[in-house]
Amino acid sequence: GDAARLVFGPMVSTADAGIGMGSVLVTAQDAVGNAVTSYTGAVTVAIGNNPGASTLSGTLTRPAVAGVATFNDLSLNKKGSSYTLTASATGLTSGTSAAFNVAAGPATGLIIVSGDGQTAAAGATLTDIVLRLRDALGNGINDVTISLAVASGGGSLGASSAVTDADGRVTVSWTLGGTSGTQSIT
Repeated sequence: GDAARLVFGPMVSTADAGIGMGSVLVTAQDAVGNAVTSYTGAVTVAIGNNPGASTLSGTLTRPAVAGVATFNDLSLNKKGSSYTLTASATGLTSGTSAAFNVAAGPATGLIIVSGDGQTAAAGATLTDIVLRLRDALGNGINDVTISLAVASGGGSLGASSAVTDADGRVTVSWTLGGTSGTQSIT
């Protein structure tokens, strides 16, 4: 029959933020689910469910070839669970992909969120220091163990390691050493 609707092929279950999702296939089907290989119209994809307030990048409109539009450069920039894509084309019923997750990309840095540059008397306990492990797009990376140690000046930390939370953060308490001067942790 004539093309009536758009249907997504299998989707990745998890993609990394900022990294391509592989080939996303959208097929034109007739009313009873047969592929319509004669369909060559333009198909456009967009974000459906967007839990991470992400932006979809890549070529968002492609022509169907033998009834299938292939999107091979799509990516999302924010991590989150249960994203979906939608596909639309003039005169056809839109389709929605299966839900998939977006994970943070590879770690690129550990930054100090708060607590840097404090001044206190020797032996004092500082306000907690908060660190954040993130990817190149700013997504926090969770469930990573961060090793912590006093680098200079002595004193003691509340823990020698901590596991990053859902936003990639760890909090460390630090009691300064008894000698005045610059002190640091690593």
